[in-house]
Amino acid sequence: MLTSLTLTPHVINCPAAAPKGVVLYNGPSMLDGAPIVAIATGLGRRSKNRKTGAMVQTFLAGGAGINAVTSQVGADVWVVDMGIIPEVADNEKEMTGKLTINKIAPGTANLATGPAMTKDQAHEAIMAGFNRASDLFAAGYELLGTGDMGIGNTTPSAAIGAVLVDCSLNKMVGRGTGVDDTGLDRKKAIIKKGIEINHPDPNDGIDVLSKVGGFEIAGIAGTILAGAY
Repeated sequence: MLTSLTLTPHVINCPAAAPKGVVLYNGPSMLDGAPIVAIATGLGRRSKNRKTGAMVQTFLAGGAGINAVTSQVGADVWVVDMGIIPEVADNEKEMTGKLTINKIAPGTANLATGPAMTKDQAHEAIMAGFNRASDLFAAGYELLGTGDMGIGNTTPSAAIGAVLVDCSLNKMVGRGTGVDDTGLDRKKAIIKKGIEINHPDPNDGIDVLSKVGGFEIAGIAGTILAGAY
């Protein structure tokens, strides 16, 4: 019978990286003028649109979960608006000086009826992420993490995943913010329709991104490319 357990910590000597930060890309995925999650859950359009802006304000005020995590490791949080619906007030922009406005459009287009964005918009969004990260590297940052926030953005991420790895929607699509079975079925139906209508080419990343992706996902891709570059 086990009565005691002694743990010996294993210390890993990691190279120092300072300064460091996390870049958060923000933008909702839309369906007929409303965030996709509002359609899936049956909730109001306006409340979900407001939530995206409220989360950006929380990031800037230092009150979100990511702020708590980064404070433990001495990392800064940088926020990029890729197309949230509300406008962030000037006093909020100045709250930390860490907000960049790169609105590609007020949310993506309806991926269930056509491409989520044009290929030009996909390139623009990738370059927004690339340039933001490049500026931070040039300013001396040695390590950047990525993150995103956008109402409904688990829909494009699941769509991209399903296309790239040829995976069934039952395996790839999750509940996101916790939608019920009916909402999950709606979400799967939206993704299925989007893939069938748009025919994204899994061998062409820009094609997949533009047809079923999101601006925030493109921003993350640009940041990763900047790190590699």
